[in-house]
Amino acid sequence: MKPKHLHLLIRILITGLGAGIGFAVALGILMLIRLASPDVVLPLPFTVLLYVGAALVFGALLFLLSEPIIRLLRRGNNAILRAIDALPAEDLLPSLGGALAGFVFAYLLRGIFSQMGQSMFTTVLALLLYLLLGTLGYHIGQRRGKDVLALLPFFSPENARAPREERRTLRKRHRPEQPEKLLDASALIDGRVLDVSDAGFLDGMLVVPLYVVDEVRRIADSADPVRKAKGQRGLEMLDELQKKRPDAFRLDETDWPDAEDVDVKLLRQARERGASVVTCDYNLSRAAQVSGVTALSIDKLANALRPALIAGETVAIDLVKAGKESSQGVGYLPDGTMVVVENGRASVGTRATVQVTSVLQTSAGRMIFARLAEDAEA
Repeated sequence: MKPKHLHLLIRILITGLGAGIGFAVALGILMLIRLASPDVVLPLPFTVLLYVGAALVFGALLFLLSEPIIRLLRRGNNAILRAIDALPAEDLLPSLGGALAGFVFAYLLRGIFSQMGQSMFTTVLALLLYLLLGTLGYHIGQRRGKDVLALLPFFSPENARAPREERRTLRKRHRPEQPEKLLDASALIDGRVLDVSDAGFLDGMLVVPLYVVDEVRRIADSADPVRKAKGQRGLEMLDELQKKRPDAFRLDETDWPDAEDVDVKLLRQARERGASVVTCDYNLSRAAQVSGVTALSIDKLANALRPALIAGETVAIDLVKAGKESSQGVGYLPDGTMVVVENGRASVGTRATVQVTSVLQTSAGRMIFARLAEDAEA
């Protein structure tokens, strides 16, 4: 079933639940009226109108609240899945066994309370009993379950009697060390994400949502040759990531039909899954910071890895063009950093040794100001 169809089905079910609640409320109102005035005979149209009106009111109310309810359910489901993923495999069976034992004890104790008669009080008490003993059994099974299983002759799990520190090491081995990293279209189009991944700076699972793939495909189908080339490079990058990281790369089908903007979907998915966003988009990085989502900017990483030059240091560069001022020459470091050289116009087209005078950090990157080494010596 497609995500949008499932989303619609859940909204319909929530609306139906609201109608059922309204029907129950109408029934309760009629019972109160009969208890207060046993001799009063309510006309049939009034009864039907009460049932239908209550069902419509509560159904419409839950229909309006269905979107927040679905988001809440999705967050709860994602939290449960993350908890299951974080639970080591060797602790899963004892934990489930402890929870099951707690439910069994709750069922036995419920038989004692059932002698008090069936009422709202006993029902709530039974639910609390199931919740309390089930949770208690789960935690007991998680903490001491392996010790109990080790006493059984037919079950001898490896490392059952391991020291506490060794068991902690085993748990860490099964837990995901890094959160998922969601790639946006700019990271795929940029192309450097594969080199960054090969260098080991992007460990963990790399995830590309299908709505991001659709955006890259639309760019590749553009009539503009520049945009078309960028989109094709993004599709090639997807193919390379799938080949080079088969166990740490996947496409994700999660979607939000109520949101049209791709960045909004990406930030919502990252926030609900506790994931990071890998991007080259400055505006998306700022939006992620405001939304409480970790943004891994490839541009910031590239700027941080550029060699740090300080005032007074000398470096050899090729002067390739004249600067804005009449005496300036401009060259570039191997990483692309612009170097503006005072009195360097006469040396354009040659390789010159320059001395750094100052470094200016801007939002677009670094700019270095220098002068010719012979001028500095003079």
